[in-house]
Amino acid sequence: MNPVPNLSSVIAGVVNGSYCSYRGVVAGPIVPVAGTYEPTEIALLVPSGASRVVQIIGIVDTREGSPACAPATFANDNSSALPRAEYYEIGRAKLDLFSTTQAVTIASEWPAGGDANRRVNCHEESTPLYPVLSYPNSPYTFYSGISITPFSPTNTGGTITNCSILPALPTGLSLNSSTCEISGTPASVNSATNYTVTATNAEGSGDAIVSIEVTTNAAPIAYAISPAAFNEDTQSGVITLSYTDAESDVATSCSLSNLASVTVTTACACTAGVCTVRVTGTTDYNGPASFDYTVTAGGQTSTAATASLTINSIDDGPTTYPINPADFAQDTESPTITLSYTDPESDLATTCTILAPTNVTETTACACVAGVCTVRVTGVTSYNGPANFSYNVTANGLTSNTAAASFNILAP
Repeated sequence: MNPVPNLSSVIAGVVNGSYCSYRGVVAGPIVPVAGTYEPTEIALLVPSGASRVVQIIGIVDTREGSPACAPATFANDNSSALPRAEYYEIGRAKLDLFSTTQAVTIASEWPAGGDANRRVNCHEESTPLYPVLSYPNSPYTFYSGISITPFSPTNTGGTITNCSILPALPTGLSLNSSTCEISGTPASVNSATNYTVTATNAEGSGDAIVSIEVTTNAAPIAYAISPAAFNEDTQSGVITLSYTDAESDVATSCSLSNLASVTVTTACACTAGVCTVRVTGTTDYNGPASFDYTVTAGGQTSTAATASLTINSIDDGPTTYPINPADFAQDTESPTITLSYTDPESDLATTCTILAPTNVTETTACACVAGVCTVRVTGVTSYNGPANFSYNVTANGLTSNTAAASFNILAP
């Protein structure tokens, strides 16, 4: 591709109307410097009317065997262009409103090697030199006390160098004077208002309207729940708290209070708006239990709601205790020794076992009758002094811990 234009043919094509051009804008005669990249002055006759941005576009045809440079075009046209052609902007000027037809001169310079960043489409509107703004997501609704997600306008025109807004934004919001981005945390309620954002640069200015409303952020509402029952002395399943929020804010934290017969064993937490907690009943407790909870969403905390729980009864084994039976004489069987135990469910012991006897032997086997467990022992022959044994009991199929019985065998 040869990027060097033949400006004579460029202007000739425009003047005789063979190629697309902005209606009413024509070029006067020029004397191009052929085969160079030097600027060339092109005189335009511009009729009266609205301001215009006029581009001069060079057309380079990429077809094999085609001329190095086909005729040029002015932007903002509606006519056909050459097929499979590339368009490069080679000059631009903003034309102000004229009361009468006047001549305007544009200095046009073709970039050496072609500038891909200046490639344009003959059928598209030329890009204005001044900013052209829009806020496609307007209107916006924000909530007092809640930080907003910063947002900027869409700019299809020239680079923004300064921004301003009228009227003043709600308290707590601000406009970035370089980018027109709006950010901040609105401090109070403000009815829906249209704001005019003006962006400027050296070529001019462009306006956009953005509508902003600031309203009160309602607190979430928590609801009473009845989670699934769980067993005593066992952690509950995951309990999911229930709430709604008028603005669809998601809860970010939760808190428990007024715990009855439970303790928190997995802290209350919210992930992606889902708040959960796990609790465990008081040791050996079964029956009703509860806790109150609140959730916080959008900076607002709900009123408390109650979680009503049921803790299932689970049979616990009996517990035995150390004892000190009455002393007895050497070489004589002890009196009846009654073992000591309790059972949370009041289950009665049905069997008992003597373990690790020291200086004694079991002479009347350990047995339980109506929940009372007894045993008798005799000291080792001719022994007197301290003696002991350990024992456990079984109630409702569950065996207790082991406890010790300590006593003395008396000399004759």
